[in-house]
Amino acid sequence: MAYFLTCNRCKETTKAWEIVDLITEHTHDDGMLKCTKCDGEAHVYQVSQTQDGGKWERYIRAVIAFKTQFGDAYVPYVFLLSYTPNGKLQDVHFNYYKDLRASGGRLKHGHGPGGAPVFGKGGILRLLEHLAEHGILSPSELTALAGKVERKTRKPRRTGD
Repeated sequence: MAYFLTCNRCKETTKAWEIVDLITEHTHDDGMLKCTKCDGEAHVYQVSQTQDGGKWERYIRAVIAFKTQFGDAYVPYVFLLSYTPNGKLQDVHFNYYKDLRASGGRLKHGHGPGGAPVFGKGGILRLLEHLAEHGILSPSELTALAGKVERKTRKPRRTGD
């Protein structure tokens, strides 16, 4: 699937041929999409039909890939979304791809029969870091979450009978 990126600065449109190209050639170090002509921030407009007959319109503004023990064969990633081209990042869309082209296979993208990606501790911590960096979570929300978790873990846990 090709991704058409529109630059927020120069307004040029560039193309990533598929998800691996989008991740490796069209992102800044922080995961934000970039224009390959002027290096400005870019976005991908996407619209999908919902099961209830409506439309889901969104702007992909960043993509963050996570390394797993499977190397390039299985790569979970998230899109950071806004609902206007330059709007506040609001939502996280989980995906994964399998790139088996090196062994004669093909590039597969989506949710697959195995369900959504599973993140380990390191992946979750990296995701939280990016969500804070991009303003989806504030430092005070992370502090509140840490306090809540700390209080919960101090309580004795129930054990099965």
